[in-house]
Amino acid sequence: MKTPNKTLSVIIPVYNVEKYLAQCLNSVLAVSVENMEILCVNDGSTDGSLEILQAHSLRDGRIEVINKPNGGYGHSCNLAMRRARGEYIAIVEPDDFIDPMMYATLLSVAKSKDLDVLKCGYYEYFDGDDSQQAQCKIAQWTQRTQKIAPQNDVFTIKDCPALLFFHPSIWAGVYKRAFLLRHKIAFVEAKGAGWVDNPFALQTLCLAERIGTIKTPYYFYRQSNPEASSHLKDFTIPLDRVCDMQAFFRDFAKTPAFCPQLIVPVLKKYTRYILLAIYVGKKAHIPECHIHARVASVVEAIRQDFAIPPVFAIWFWLFLHVPMGVIAPIYGCLKWLKYKIFR
Repeated sequence: MKTPNKTLSVIIPVYNVEKYLAQCLNSVLAVSVENMEILCVNDGSTDGSLEILQAHSLRDGRIEVINKPNGGYGHSCNLAMRRARGEYIAIVEPDDFIDPMMYATLLSVAKSKDLDVLKCGYYEYFDGDDSQQAQCKIAQWTQRTQKIAPQNDVFTIKDCPALLFFHPSIWAGVYKRAFLLRHKIAFVEAKGAGWVDNPFALQTLCLAERIGTIKTPYYFYRQSNPEASSHLKDFTIPLDRVCDMQAFFRDFAKTPAFCPQLIVPVLKKYTRYILLAIYVGKKAHIPECHIHARVASVVEAIRQDFAIPPVFAIWFWLFLHVPMGVIAPIYGCLKWLKYKIFR
């Protein structure tokens, strides 16, 4: 393991984000943390992103530009983590931006409490246009975390299992690099962005012996980039990530750190992602037999690993026996209710 000679390594995986990249970089450069490095990985961008990175690196020596052929978000993050020299690691997505006090605050808390993982709140940010100003609001997941997570305390995931269901928000926090290396935590190297933050979040929260949370939002999560991975088009992506998460969780369940209370929030996340996959598949006019075959293989694999609680057994039975065209509107209704309740 490299001996840390930087306080913080900020990793920014970049692919075709020239519209937002300068704002992202300027927000990170405004951070008042001594001895910080900023590792910007250009993942084969075909727009002007590389030129923007190079221009900023010439103006500020803290930026290191790593240029490589396209390999996906996970590949970019893994490459940067291998190059990182910081005691702590943070990730910023290139279409987002941060509060200038974010890392000074987080590092002060993380170091004083010797934390493996420290999470903070975040805003959902909406760009303005000619008729409307930009808006931001505290994310619903931040509001829920504020209610249930042990504030100002050090805890493990056994103390707050519900966090496993929440949005992964891996960028709203910092991670001790020695912890990541000790457990060999790395990103799934899937094509594109591919929701690879989900397995990473599950691993870090389950394996961390010292977790902390901060109520204050410091991260601005942009919702209005049409190219963002949150605008899902491929129905197989949530199913692939469920398989990745279950591959880890299956082994984790055999360790002393596991407790049965963790199963429910994980199965809740799986159920939501399977519903989303069906919804996206039907919306994209994928043949129902193709959707059903892929969903059935995932459901059967999960059922082999755990005794499924009754409520999830019902959901899994529906996934296997009810037409996808009947199930798809359920997700649409749940999505509508979520926005009615939390917006």
